[in-house]
Amino acid sequence: MSSARESPPQEHAPTAPLRKNRDFLKLWTGAGMSILGARVSAVAYPLLMVWQNGSPVDAGLVGFAALLPVLLVQLPAGVLVDRWDRRRTMIVCDLVGILTMGSVGITLLAGDVGLPHLMAAAFVEGGAAIFYRLSER
Repeated sequence: MSSARESPPQEHAPTAPLRKNRDFLKLWTGAGMSILGARVSAVAYPLLMVWQNGSPVDAGLVGFAALLPVLLVQLPAGVLVDRWDRRRTMIVCDLVGILTMGSVGITLLAGDVGLPHLMAAAFVEGGAAIFYRLSER
């Protein structure tokens, strides 16, 4: 004999598929564009240095500057991301990446692309990408 009363099964309203969820589509579109931009710049910055100066050493320095945030920024970024609003952090990181690429584009059009500027741009963009990835997870 069971003294507990069984409750009737509850019916759940059917949920809409994710492809029709506007917020989900915005998240995935933004994430895709962000990853594409980060990957393109990771390839383009060293190649730009080779094209500009013809020096593979300079290209290596730019590539090193792009990877340096993994060593220096990742641990503190994890702590900070846990305390910040993740959506806002992701938006700010995308804006930082866009502004960084824009600054490189402007100096390229002006014909004044230098090693220090590209190294700084690669470092800042690499740091923003780390903050973005940690916020996304």
